[in-house]
Amino acid sequence: MTERFFKALVGFLISAILLFYVCYSVGLKEIFEALLRVNYLILIPGAIALYVQCLLRAWRWRYLLPADLRNQASFKSLLDGYMIGSFATYVLPLRAGEFIRPLVLSMRAPVVGFAIGFSSVVVERFFDLLTVLISFSLVVPLLGEIPTWAIAGARFLAVLAASLLGLLLLAAFLPKFYFLAIKLVEKLLPDIIAKTLKSFISGIIQGTRVLRDWKILLLVLLMTTLIWLSCYSTFYLFLFLVDVEQSFFAGTVLAIILALAVAAPSAPGFIGVYQVACLAGFAIFGFNREDAVAYSLVTHLLHYLLFSLYALYFFVDTKITFSNLIRQRKV
Repeated sequence: MTERFFKALVGFLISAILLFYVCYSVGLKEIFEALLRVNYLILIPGAIALYVQCLLRAWRWRYLLPADLRNQASFKSLLDGYMIGSFATYVLPLRAGEFIRPLVLSMRAPVVGFAIGFSSVVVERFFDLLTVLISFSLVVPLLGEIPTWAIAGARFLAVLAASLLGLLLLAAFLPKFYFLAIKLVEKLLPDIIAKTLKSFISGIIQGTRVLRDWKILLLVLLMTTLIWLSCYSTFYLFLFLVDVEQSFFAGTVLAIILALAVAAPSAPGFIGVYQVACLAGFAIFGFNREDAVAYSLVTHLLHYLLFSLYALYFFVDTKITFSNLIRQRKV
């Protein structure tokens, strides 16, 4: 409990410092005036675009489940799991949604146990990270005059992405190497660390079994590409909220920076980190800082509203309480 509390406290402190930086460096008056200039009508197609992304992610999740369970988990149960997991991430510390999500799926589709659901989420995160790293390595050379270290970093991330894909395929087709790694971990590392790594490696092996079917592997790769193209399109659409030069490339760069930034420790919902990432993205293209903050606040709030409204519908419809989910997560 003490370790959890410390990690949560660190996240809140980082968010508080970043929010103070944003408000101090841009100015509350300038931010307020920028919010008055926002074209709020764009939020209507923006909300639809965000929801479509959620549908695509639920659809992909089905194919990361074992073949014998794939058709026994309804699309609605997968969507419920994803949406409530996302809601939990936005309101609870320490990325709690990653655990709430498979928990909800196991409750809505009992045939899919928590362990299987969680393993599929781990593998899904690998595919998303793979796509973001590749995207970053592709866009950095197109940004114009940038330092050589940035180019070198982009190349490194491209190699890292290829390595991640190799690790996934190795786990899927040659799991015996991972079993050897587990034995090595048990011998060389302290029990606490070894237990955590062993659980993580076992989860990867279990989750990647579905990828032994090349059709499923290609389908997941295709759907992941579609999901992130949808994401980049959504953040391009969001640029019409403020008075800047809109381009799909700018929306893509902004989405990539946000995807990388939210991996940092923060308060629930990536507060502070999200705003600073938007500032960084807007700065690359010379956009106004106050527009960046307005963009970040409005789009961030839209995420909160989407997941909160779905959560309200879910809890009323299923009679499941959020407090019960939290208790089960801690068990």
